[in-house]
Amino acid sequence: IGNLSMLQILHLDNNQLQSIPDELGELKSLNELVLDENLITILPESLGSLSNLIGLSMDNNLLKKLPESFGLLFNLKELYLNYNQLTILPENFGNLENLEVLLIYYNDLEELPENIGNLLNLKVLYSSNNKIRFLPESISNLNSLNKLWINSNQLSSLPSSLCELPEDCDIKVSYNCLSEEYHYRCLGDAGNHLGYWCK
Repeated sequence: IGNLSMLQILHLDNNQLQSIPDELGELKSLNELVLDENLITILPESLGSLSNLIGLSMDNNLLKKLPESFGLLFNLKELYLNYNQLTILPENFGNLENLEVLLIYYNDLEELPENIGNLLNLKVLYSSNNKIRFLPESISNLNSLNKLWINSNQLSSLPSSLCELPEDCDIKVSYNCLSEEYHYRCLGDAGNHLGYWCK
Protein backbone atom coordinates (compact mmCIF):
# COMPACT_ATOMS: atom_id res chain seq x y z
CA ILE A 1 0.00 0.00 0.00
CA GLY A 2 2.94 2.33 0.62
CA ASN A 3 3.56 2.58 -3.14
CA LEU A 4 0.28 4.42 -3.74
CA SER A 5 1.89 7.79 -3.08
CA MET A 6 -0.65 9.74 -5.16
CA LEU A 7 -3.71 8.19 -3.51
CA GLN A 8 -6.02 10.87 -2.09
CA ILE A 9 -9.07 8.92 -0.86
CA LEU A 10 -9.01 5.53 0.88
CA HIS A 11 -12.16 3.79 2.17
CA LEU A 12 -11.64 0.47 3.95
CA ASP A 13 -14.83 0.34 6.02
CA ASN A 14 -16.58 -2.94 6.86
CA ASN A 15 -13.59 -5.21 6.29
CA GLN A 16 -12.97 -6.91 9.66
CA LEU A 17 -9.52 -5.27 9.72
CA GLN A 18 -7.69 -5.70 13.02
CA SER A 19 -4.66 -3.54 12.27
CA ILE A 20 -3.29 -0.99 9.82
CA PRO A 21 0.22 -1.38 8.35
CA ASP A 22 2.96 1.14 9.13
CA GLU A 23 3.22 1.80 5.40
CA LEU A 24 0.02 3.84 5.66
CA GLY A 25 2.21 6.78 6.63
CA GLU A 26 3.78 6.77 3.16
CA LEU A 27 0.52 7.90 1.53
CA LYS A 28 1.56 11.54 1.65
CA SER A 29 -1.22 12.73 -0.69
CA LEU A 30 -4.04 11.14 1.30
CA ASN A 31 -6.72 13.62 2.38
CA GLU A 32 -9.62 11.28 3.28
CA LEU A 33 -9.36 8.03 5.25
CA VAL A 34 -12.41 5.98 6.25
CA LEU A 35 -11.94 2.91 8.45
CA ASP A 36 -15.41 2.57 10.00
CA GLU A 37 -16.85 -0.77 11.12
CA ASN A 38 -13.64 -2.73 11.58
CA LEU A 39 -11.90 -4.36 14.58
CA ILE A 40 -8.94 -2.00 14.81
CA THR A 41 -7.47 -1.65 18.31
CA ILE A 42 -4.43 0.52 17.59
CA LEU A 43 -3.17 2.90 14.91
CA PRO A 44 0.47 3.08 13.79
CA GLU A 45 2.61 6.05 14.80
CA SER A 46 3.21 6.59 11.08
CA LEU A 47 -0.34 8.00 10.90
CA GLY A 48 1.16 11.33 11.97
CA SER A 49 2.99 11.51 8.63
CA LEU A 50 -0.27 12.03 6.72
CA SER A 51 0.20 15.79 6.65
CA ASN A 52 -2.48 16.35 3.99
CA LEU A 53 -5.21 14.41 5.80
CA ILE A 54 -8.41 16.48 6.09
CA GLY A 55 -10.96 13.85 7.10
CA LEU A 56 -10.58 10.73 9.27
CA SER A 57 -13.47 8.46 10.20
CA MET A 58 -13.03 5.47 12.51
CA ASP A 59 -16.50 4.89 13.94
CA ASN A 60 -17.27 1.46 15.37
CA ASN A 61 -13.82 0.04 16.02
CA LEU A 62 -12.04 -1.10 19.20
CA LEU A 63 -9.61 1.80 19.64
CA LYS A 64 -8.40 2.32 23.20
CA LYS A 65 -5.99 5.17 22.47
CA LEU A 66 -4.59 7.27 19.66
CA PRO A 67 -0.92 7.35 18.66
CA GLU A 68 1.26 10.12 20.14
CA SER A 69 1.90 11.32 16.59
CA PHE A 70 -1.79 12.22 16.22
CA GLY A 71 -1.10 15.86 17.06
CA LEU A 72 0.92 16.15 13.83
CA LEU A 73 -2.22 15.99 11.67
CA PHE A 74 -2.28 19.79 11.41
CA ASN A 75 -4.63 19.91 8.41
CA LEU A 76 -7.28 17.65 9.87
CA LYS A 77 -10.74 19.28 9.72
CA GLU A 78 -13.15 16.42 10.48
CA LEU A 79 -12.62 13.60 12.96
CA TYR A 80 -15.12 10.84 13.72
CA LEU A 81 -14.24 8.42 16.52
CA ASN A 82 -17.67 7.36 17.77
CA TYR A 83 -18.28 3.92 19.27
CA ASN A 84 -14.76 3.00 20.29
CA GLN A 85 -13.14 2.36 23.69
CA LEU A 86 -11.01 5.48 24.01
CA THR A 87 -10.17 6.44 27.59
CA ILE A 88 -7.94 9.45 26.89
CA LEU A 89 -6.89 11.77 24.07
CA PRO A 90 -3.20 12.54 23.41
CA GLU A 91 -1.68 15.52 25.22
CA ASN A 92 -0.88 17.13 21.87
CA PHE A 93 -4.51 16.97 20.72
CA GLY A 94 -4.67 20.75 21.02
CA ASN A 95 -2.26 21.01 18.08
CA LEU A 96 -5.08 20.16 15.64
CA GLU A 97 -5.83 23.84 15.16
CA ASN A 98 -7.71 23.38 11.87
CA LEU A 99 -10.17 20.86 13.33
CA GLU A 100 -13.79 21.91 12.74
CA VAL A 101 -15.79 18.78 13.61
CA LEU A 102 -15.04 16.36 16.46
CA LEU A 103 -17.48 13.52 17.05
CA ILE A 104 -16.35 11.23 19.84
CA TYR A 105 -19.50 9.94 21.52
CA TYR A 106 -19.89 6.46 23.01
CA ASN A 107 -16.33 5.99 24.25
CA ASP A 108 -14.86 5.69 27.75
CA LEU A 109 -13.31 9.15 28.01
CA GLU A 110 -12.98 10.49 31.55
CA GLU A 111 -11.77 13.94 30.53
CA LEU A 112 -11.09 16.24 27.61
CA PRO A 113 -7.54 17.58 27.25
CA GLU A 114 -6.84 20.93 28.90
CA ASN A 115 -5.53 22.30 25.59
CA ILE A 116 -8.81 21.62 23.77
CA GLY A 117 -9.24 25.39 24.01
CA ASN A 118 -6.56 25.71 21.30
CA LEU A 119 -8.98 24.36 18.68
CA LEU A 120 -10.20 27.81 17.69
CA ASN A 121 -11.80 26.59 14.45
CA LEU A 122 -13.87 23.89 16.14
CA LYS A 123 -17.56 24.23 15.29
CA VAL A 124 -19.03 20.93 16.47
CA LEU A 125 -18.04 18.89 19.53
CA TYR A 126 -20.17 15.84 20.30
CA SER A 127 -18.83 13.93 23.29
CA SER A 128 -22.01 12.47 24.76
CA ASN A 129 -22.13 9.02 26.37
CA ASN A 130 -18.65 8.95 27.82
CA LYS A 131 -17.48 9.06 31.46
CA ILE A 132 -16.31 12.68 31.47
CA ARG A 133 -16.20 14.11 35.01
CA PHE A 134 -15.20 17.71 34.32
CA LEU A 135 -14.66 20.19 31.52
CA PRO A 136 -11.44 22.20 31.23
CA GLU A 137 -11.77 25.96 31.72
CA SER A 138 -10.16 26.44 28.31
CA ILE A 139 -13.33 25.20 26.60
CA SER A 140 -14.62 28.78 26.75
CA ASN A 141 -11.91 29.75 24.21
CA LEU A 142 -13.78 27.93 21.43
CA ASN A 143 -15.18 31.04 19.80
CA SER A 144 -16.30 29.22 16.63
CA LEU A 145 -18.26 26.53 18.47
CA ASN A 146 -21.95 26.23 17.60
CA LYS A 147 -22.67 22.77 19.05
CA LEU A 148 -21.40 21.34 22.34
CA TRP A 149 -23.17 18.12 23.22
CA ILE A 150 -21.82 16.52 26.37
CA ASN A 151 -24.95 14.91 27.76
CA SER A 152 -24.93 11.46 29.40
CA ASN A 153 -21.55 11.77 31.08
CA GLN A 154 -20.56 12.01 34.76
CA LEU A 155 -20.12 15.78 35.08
CA SER A 156 -20.61 16.97 38.65
CA SER A 157 -19.51 20.55 37.94
CA LEU A 158 -19.18 22.98 35.05
CA PRO A 159 -16.62 25.75 34.55
CA SER A 160 -18.12 29.17 35.19
CA SER A 161 -16.59 30.26 31.89
CA LEU A 162 -18.94 27.95 29.96
CA CYS A 163 -21.36 30.82 29.35
CA GLU A 164 -18.59 32.70 27.53
CA LEU A 165 -19.11 30.43 24.53
CA PRO A 166 -20.89 32.07 21.56
CA GLU A 167 -24.47 33.03 22.36
CA ASP A 168 -25.85 30.82 19.58
CA CYS A 169 -23.90 27.75 20.71
CA ASP A 170 -26.25 24.80 21.29
CA ILE A 171 -25.07 23.34 24.62
CA LYS A 172 -26.50 20.04 25.84
CA VAL A 173 -25.47 18.83 29.30
CA SER A 174 -28.49 16.77 30.38
CA TYR A 175 -28.10 13.43 32.13
CA ASN A 176 -25.04 14.33 34.09
CA CYS A 177 -24.70 14.72 37.87
CA LEU A 178 -25.12 18.48 38.07
CA SER A 179 -26.64 20.15 41.13
CA GLU A 180 -28.73 23.32 40.82
CA GLU A 181 -25.59 25.36 41.38
CA TYR A 182 -24.59 24.53 37.81
CA HIS A 183 -27.92 25.20 36.11
CA TYR A 184 -26.48 28.29 34.45
CA ARG A 185 -28.83 30.70 32.72
CA CYS A 186 -27.09 30.19 29.39
CA LEU A 187 -28.05 26.50 29.51
CA GLY A 188 -31.79 27.02 29.87
CA ASP A 189 -33.13 23.65 31.00
CA ALA A 190 -30.36 21.78 29.19
CA GLY A 191 -28.84 20.44 32.41
CA ASN A 192 -31.85 19.77 34.59
CA HIS A 193 -32.06 16.01 34.11
CA LEU A 194 -29.82 13.86 36.29
CA GLY A 195 -28.28 10.63 35.06
CA TYR A 196 -29.59 7.54 36.86
CA TRP A 197 -25.95 6.59 37.66
CA CYS A 198 -25.51 9.68 39.89
CA LYS A 199 -25.20 8.97 43.61
